[in-house]
Amino acid sequence: MTTARQFEQPITGLYEKDFLAWIEDQAQALRTRKANSLDWDNILEELESMGRSEKNALRIHLRVLLMHLIK
Repeated sequence: MTTARQFEQPITGLYEKDFLAWIEDQAQALRTRKANSLDWDNILEELESMGRSEKNALRIHLRVLLMHLIK
């Protein structure tokens, strides 16, 4: 017996097999507002990772800027 909840679960195999195809698939699901097609767990993981990367890059650039100002 299948339930509606089972149909909402995204297929996450694409995330592990072909990251670019997964991104394109998720972008299309977002554009068409198909929330039941979104891979919520992996989207969250990627957003958190992207946020950490951006924060680290900002720290590095600020450090370089400060070092130049001190000189």
